[in-house]
Amino acid sequence: MPTLRAALPDDWNRIARLLGDSGLPIEDLSADALDDFLVAENGSQLIGLIGLQRYDKVGLLRSLVVSRDACGIGIGARLVGALESAALMAGVAELWLLTIDAEAFFQKFDIVDRSAAPECIRATAEFSDLCPGDAYLMKKSLSVLSPI
Repeated sequence: MPTLRAALPDDWNRIARLLGDSGLPIEDLSADALDDFLVAENGSQLIGLIGLQRYDKVGLLRSLVVSRDACGIGIGARLVGALESAALMAGVAELWLLTIDAEAFFQKFDIVDRSAAPECIRATAEFSDLCPGDAYLMKKSLSVLSPI
């Protein structure tokens, strides 16, 4: 059974490789910016990742990725659930994300117009530069946790 844990700076090379292999942006990430990231491991193999950028009561979920050989066994749902729990415990009330192709996976999130994004989300590189303008912007309230 894969384990989930907090990401460490020493994980950076494996994280960058997994994100790069999946076509996800890494330009605004570094080994020093992994404070609110979780990894999934199977033994010593990194098989999944999810991150959170916190802005007081607002959070940006980013970089959810599961390796191809670990897809379909619930790792993504476990990572999202763990991130939502940690975000709620840290005082985050709204969780936002951008996606170009995973909106069906995040069915418990609402698709919202980009103009609805709070300023702290608009100011992120993810929103302003890294994700295309036609990416779905999605939002979920964390006042009551529910599965993705």
